[in-house]
Parts: sequence; structure tokens; C-alpha cells
Amino acid sequence: MSESGVSECQSSATSPDLTGKLAVVTGGSRGLGAATAMDLVANGVSVAVTTELTSRFDA
Repeated sequence: MSESGVSECQSSATSPDLTGKLAVVTGGSRGLGAATAMDLVANGVSVAVTTELTSRFDA
């Protein structure tokens, strides 16, 4: 598991280059959605996050 708490399932050798791409992550305020969004951003992806829990979401 990385320092951010996100498990590293794939090596960069097998992952496609997503730099400059846009991803929409639903349920991104916590849990798996938040971890996915953070991992995508760390890999150069622009991320739009949707959530019903606006009080828990901090841009």
C-alpha cells in the first residue's frame, strides 16, 4: 500500500498513459471513489467528482 493509503495494483509498465485525460468519478467523497480519484490525479488525470455528500467533500 502506498503512503496515500491507495493500494498499488498495477505497475506503471502495464498501466496505460492517462496523462491529460478526463475521468468522472461517482461517489468520490469517501472510500473507493475517493481513493480512485486521488490515484487518477496522482497519475496526471483531470478528475470530476460527483457525490451526494456535499458536506464531506472538500475540493
